[in-house]
Amino acid sequence: AATQERLVAREEAVQRAQRQAAAAAQEAENAKAAAAEAEERAHAADKAKAEAERKARRADKAEKAARAEAASATEAAEKAESSVDQLTAQLREAKREAERARQDAVFQLAQGGVAAAAA
Repeated sequence: AATQERLVAREEAVQRAQRQAAAAAQEAENAKAAAAEAEERAHAADKAKAEAERKARRADKAEKAARAEAASATEAAEKAESSVDQLTAQLREAKREAERARQDAVFQLAQGGVAAAAA
């Protein structure tokens, strides 16, 4: 009877060990699947990071180009403003010369009238 009990106990111990081994194997399989999934997520994160870096570089280039364009436009505007100032000064001078010429003409007409009256 004692031998029978030891055989039953040994059988139960073997079955327990087999169940524990099966559970450990299942845990190992689950861990392996989780590791593969984590690796996929890491790869996807790396790709997303690389894409974000490319977009950032493109944005930097676009910003530089926009700044250069703005500087060029500012320079062109300053040159145009300078040209307008020069043209305005030339126009004022031309108006003064025209006014002097008109006054000279009026004066000469008046002198011619006085000379005609005197003759």
